[in-house]
Amino acid sequence: MKNELPARIAAMKARGYGPSSVATAIAEAEQQSELLAAAQQRVTEVASAILRGNVGVIEGSRLLCSLQCRVSSLDHDPDFLPFVGIDSETDHLPVGDVRQHWVAETLVRKDIEIQEVEAFYRDQAVAGCERLLARFSFTSDDNARNA
Repeated sequence: MKNELPARIAAMKARGYGPSSVATAIAEAEQQSELLAAAQQRVTEVASAILRGNVGVIEGSRLLCSLQCRVSSLDHDPDFLPFVGIDSETDHLPVGDVRQHWVAETLVRKDIEIQEVEAFYRDQAVAGCERLLARFSFTSDDNARNA
């Protein structure tokens, strides 16, 4: 985004756009860049939490699926496909905040299924998380170079 900005500004000036239009374009580009960075950071937080066991595979997959459109322009991003599959196959299972709306007796039965499903998908999720971390984790040196 930042690499495209100088060319975009030059093109706007060449077309006769005034300083306020150029300033607005710069502000919008900076805001988009900040939103992208925040979403990428959230992807790394969720992937790390899954690897540490602080977030379950199902709940983490749902969170990662919700972030995909913010960090990738691909409809079928291969790094997110495992999580899309897990989410799709487990959408009937109550995890996270929705559990408060379920009957306690039903949750007991669903918890057994959740444990089995999470164990079944764990290796696939771990491999997916490692790919996401390799893709979206940046060291401070990387951030300095990309600034």
